[in-house]
Amino acid sequence: DEIKQYQEFLDGLVRKYTGKVATAMMVDPFPVWSELEFVPASILVKVREVGCSMSVDKWKSLTTLQRFALVKLSREGHESKNFPIALKEFALL
Repeated sequence: DEIKQYQEFLDGLVRKYTGKVATAMMVDPFPVWSELEFVPASILVKVREVGCSMSVDKWKSLTTLQRFALVKLSREGHESKNFPIALKEFALL
């Protein structure tokens, strides 16, 4: 299994360079960027800040990677200068 081999490879690297055992991270089985029935609140806040809007239809039209990027760029504490750049790149602004 390719995933198992990759995990073992990463575990080996962590052990080699830190002398510690890698800890597993929890993976959200339903990440917010995969949701198509609503636009995440963090996105709505950020688009308002730059003077535009985001409808559910616009949200659905984005690729998974585009939705992922916007969610990451809209997180609290994230430097928001790249959010409008991403909106322009995705033809939303």
